[in-house]
Amino acid sequence: MRAFEPMLVPGLFQTEDYARAILETNPEATEEKLGVWVDGRMARQAILDRKEPAPPWMWVVLDEQVLHRNIGGPSVMIAQLERLAQLSTKQRISIQVIPADGPHPGLLGAFWLAELEQPPAVVYLETASEGETIETHYMAKSMTVLFDALRAEALTRSASLALIEEAALRWKEKSET
Repeated sequence: MRAFEPMLVPGLFQTEDYARAILETNPEATEEKLGVWVDGRMARQAILDRKEPAPPWMWVVLDEQVLHRNIGGPSVMIAQLERLAQLSTKQRISIQVIPADGPHPGLLGAFWLAELEQPPAVVYLETASEGETIETHYMAKSMTVLFDALRAEALTRSASLALIEEAALRWKEKSET
């Protein structure tokens, strides 16, 4: 699986508090709906720790702004960035960050690319109202090229981890003031 996210930590990597802070902004959120949405998001994360079959290989590219956008306050951000740092050390997960010092080809929106045993890959595009799934060879090829272009702009895996840890330290400093 490949994912690009310019605004938020991907749902599979979110802490419960981070997910709640995002999902409660939905105008249709009620406490009951919020509980169902957050529980569902947390349950889907089991895929990352399963033994059989092995977890999927995941390559995730984030825009640096994801590390600095205040979602839920400093304590939520600290826990979220620590979770990202922990996940980035897993063998089957690669997290890379694109520095926020200029434009790049992913600024128009988030997407996921899931390669299956049988082509084409499934493309999931984030939209303001709901996601859209597309299963065409053209879209799979187009999004693969875009993802590769984003990875070329991103820091290495180790430099990205250092940037995530640095951002967590900045959030800790904010929480102490």
